[in-house]
Amino acid sequence: FMQSYPKRELAKAYINHELIERILSLHIPNFSLTVEEFNILKRILPIRFELPIVEPAYSDIIGKPLREGKGIKGVYLFTNKLNNERYVGSSINLALRLKDGYFGNLPAAGGKRSIEVAIREYGLANFYLDVFLIPTSFEGRDVDIKKLHHLVLSLEQMLIMELRPELNEIKVAGSNPGYLTGKN
Repeated sequence: FMQSYPKRELAKAYINHELIERILSLHIPNFSLTVEEFNILKRILPIRFELPIVEPAYSDIIGKPLREGKGIKGVYLFTNKLNNERYVGSSINLALRLKDGYFGNLPAAGGKRSIEVAIREYGLANFYLDVFLIPTSFEGRDVDIKKLHHLVLSLEQMLIMELRPELNEIKVAGSNPGYLTGKN
């Protein structure tokens, strides 16, 4: 897909719900995505934060870091202000993921993922953070946690395919990276 559609606008035009469903159903049991859900995901606009930020500045939007899968679900995008390199990630507990993974003690000196290396090298202040929040209800009905997880991964996959984030080593949302064999 990325070779066939190298430009962002062209890629965006060819990302559809069947493609996302086909990719993610290869490694997520019972994965499903409807056309309606896909269209809702396409309309989600990002909320941008200047970094670094402290918890009160974003807790009104993405909530407080809660345990056990509770919390606001969504996708996040880090963009390096200096070289425009990006990283797309997702979580079913956005505030906790950002706090523990990026705003707390991490990325630790031993972190080898490209995003961790980039944040250490350039500093968090040289990144933007965009968050895409997943709605928890569609047409007045609540969405169960399994479906929310599918929606989060679907939007992450859509953004990976559209943006081609340079700092994402794995290009399939939610897939297992396997064993590390090299530097990364």
